[in-house]
Amino acid sequence: MMEFAEYGDPEGDPLFFFHGFIGSHHQAMLADKAARTQGIRIIAANRPGIGRSSPSKFRTMTEYAADILELADALHIDTFGVIGASGGGCFALATAYVAPDRVRIVGVFGAIGPMNILYNVQQLRWFRRLFLQGCHGYPVTAQFLLSGFIAYCRNYPQTFYRMLLRSSDLGEHLLWRSDIQRILWSDYQSVFLQPGGSRGLLLEACLYFHWGFNLHDFPGDIRVLFWHGRDDSVVPLSCLRRIVRPIPRSQAILCPGGHLSFLMSDPSMVLKTIKQEWHAASEWSESEEFTHEPVFDAVRYPAIS
Repeated sequence: MMEFAEYGDPEGDPLFFFHGFIGSHHQAMLADKAARTQGIRIIAANRPGIGRSSPSKFRTMTEYAADILELADALHIDTFGVIGASGGGCFALATAYVAPDRVRIVGVFGAIGPMNILYNVQQLRWFRRLFLQGCHGYPVTAQFLLSGFIAYCRNYPQTFYRMLLRSSDLGEHLLWRSDIQRILWSDYQSVFLQPGGSRGLLLEACLYFHWGFNLHDFPGDIRVLFWHGRDDSVVPLSCLRRIVRPIPRSQAILCPGGHLSFLMSDPSMVLKTIKQEWHAASEWSESEEFTHEPVFDAVRYPAIS
């Protein structure tokens, strides 16, 4: 079973949202109002083991993409855009790779690179690196430890939640906003207070090492936009170049703030750009010469207040 929610304009352009690691479909709630204004229909699915989505084992991210295509078929959606936050950006790229004839635009926020490449792993902070490598290299031990940890969280739900907030890369002005607090708590409940939470975390952590494709083979006719915080401490800026450069029609947009703070502070600007690029991409054809090199734009969005 796959749990999903819809936000924005029910009659708008369909856009599949991929939540971040230790997240859920509730993250897309923040863009609900902006999506209505922009005429965008957001479909956000919980990945296996998150919320009420059943735990499922996939060998690669591209295998999971088949589930998203099945959901699109069930909703009678032919072509669509995909956006992904943090770890969800990997799944957005995998879906576009699997279905280049159906995906029109890709937006990625705070992207991480394939963890099977040593350089990408080394750029993460030691505790994130240790967690991901432990899940991948020692899945039985990791499953045992995660199960015990999930049980602890269910008995003392507020303790680890407050710890997560303190380790967040969001600024204080965002972290304590009531709407963001509701989303963060809903994410926490969907991951750590569910019976399948430990299994879901373990399976997803392993997939970051197995994308199922090489970025150099990414389809050359899909527009991909990467937003990244200049002060991102979760996914350092040094990781961004290695994931952007192999993709032909990619562009990096550097924003003020930390990990995902630009998305949470101004989703309307992000969705507006997605919509513009989507319709611009529909006018581009393979017969046109395209020699774009990935660009790192020093874009300054309105100051975060």
